[in-house]
Amino acid sequence: MFLIINSVPYRVMTPDKFPTVTADSLNRTTYTIPQDLKGDYNIVVVAFLRWHQDDVDTWVPFLEQLEKEQGIHYYELPTIRRGTFMSRFMLDSAMRGGIPDKTVRERTITLYLDVAEFCGHLGIGTSSIWTYLLDKEGNILHTVEGRYSEEKAEVLQGILLSRI
Repeated sequence: MFLIINSVPYRVMTPDKFPTVTADSLNRTTYTIPQDLKGDYNIVVVAFLRWHQDDVDTWVPFLEQLEKEQGIHYYELPTIRRGTFMSRFMLDSAMRGGIPDKTVRERTITLYLDVAEFCGHLGIGTSSIWTYLLDKEGNILHTVEGRYSEEKAEVLQGILLSRI
């Protein structure tokens, strides 16, 4: 993977592990990620901007199918700068109000953190979503940038099938 900084391409090293972060789901359950994620294998979709939700939603039918057929759990991780307590409260309340389904709220875990540091660890930018396949220890087994496509899903499915 390459990042373009000031018109110069830089090779980004893919990290071995997902960073450990503690955050609350929209149901107010506290998780330490990746340790508290439910499955032996989990998929986390990291988004940074409001409009990224449309891109996240392109993955949901495939992820729901994986969950139903293979028991692979998935989580949506809206990732936002820390901000003030009041701004976090208001944003979580707005998201909670917009998501009536308790199952979806439980798998939506908002990360309020230093976004630059988080992205630096993962070697990613914030202009698109990132989908990670993790094992129980938080090892990154596969990374996908952007919206769902059948090709991306086939690669992810192949990796899962080789491990299950």
